[in-house]
Amino acid sequence: KKNPDFKIALGNEVYLVDKRESGIKYYHFILVAKDAIGHKALRELSSIAWYYAYTDRGMKRVPITKEEMTKIINKYRGHVIATSACLGGELSTAAWNMSQAERVNDMVNAKVYYDQICDFINYCQDLFGDDFYIECAPSSASQQCEVNRKLMRIAKAYGINMVVGTDSHYLTKEDRFVHKSYLNSKDGEREVDDFYEFAYLMSPEECRTLLSKSFNDVDIDDIFAATLEAQSKIEDYSLERKQIIPKVSVPFYDNLWDLLPEDIQWDSYRPEEERDLPSFPLNLGDSPLISEASSTHVALPPLDLDIPHSNSSILPTNDFNLDMTLSSSSHANLHSSQISGVLPPTSTLSPTVSDSSSVLYSNPLSLSTPDIPRMIIDFCIFYRWF
Repeated sequence: KKNPDFKIALGNEVYLVDKRESGIKYYHFILVAKDAIGHKALRELSSIAWYYAYTDRGMKRVPITKEEMTKIINKYRGHVIATSACLGGELSTAAWNMSQAERVNDMVNAKVYYDQICDFINYCQDLFGDDFYIECAPSSASQQCEVNRKLMRIAKAYGINMVVGTDSHYLTKEDRFVHKSYLNSKDGEREVDDFYEFAYLMSPEECRTLLSKSFNDVDIDDIFAATLEAQSKIEDYSLERKQIIPKVSVPFYDNLWDLLPEDIQWDSYRPEEERDLPSFPLNLGDSPLISEASSTHVALPPLDLDIPHSNSSILPTNDFNLDMTLSSSSHANLHSSQISGVLPPTSTLSPTVSDSSSVLYSNPLSLSTPDIPRMIIDFCIFYRWF
């Protein structure tokens, strides 16, 4: 109410790519919601980008592919405004590369960049129609001025309106040193400070002065008019709403334990009166301990046992007595319910992930007693979590 001519637009500067892969250029692209439906489209695009995020050249990358953007924008067609963005956009990059190739009479590469420009423009017009704008930027830098002029020729050739964007990364010219400090604080590949020399919020007068380095007054008037046209398409809307807590129906299972696969039937899922403590398989192979056993139950004197430290919470922590129950498959089960005393954890292992829901720990196990020679056997602990 205090500033009726000032309108807040909610948007997103996305990274638009053909496909996700390391080493590519992450082109900038501007999307602005016209209304709440358009904002929903932006949220969906952002969710997709972050879901498939990855690290490349030391930075987290969250690009959206053109195929994904086409799918979402078509679902909400007419509710999102798009612009070609700054020098980091695909259109500006291709325009600059084309100018550089033409400067050295490299017409082969100039044709490559020309085709890239045409493909990009056709893609944007097909997807956004009259809601797509070519963006220029106020600057006295030679590269930006050359790109501005190239973009104006492209805009006139295709009959696309041109808007101006100050690409405001900081508030005023005097705040540039703060932004430079921010750039220096970030690891990974970043543009240098000079790239952002004019990336602040400008007054109309300052913007016109800098645009005059690239355009005549008539073109500047048209640029301002197109920018106000884009602004007029944005509705006043609110995203405020009451909290929504989804209701999920969870069935009650009397026989939950019976429904679980045997390999993940942990005792904690059993009724307390039916619980047994966890057991861990020990593969003893053809050791003398087994070959000399006269029965399926062998009582052993105190042993030294090395176990992964991560499982120390379910095993005691010092010398102990144990029983081994041997099976016909030459495997023994070590039952913590049969252990007494304490055992210090003497081995710490790093887990090897075998799938998304399990971790396998593996290490030689050392067993020794006063009566039985020391032997080394294979030991593993396998567990799942939910």
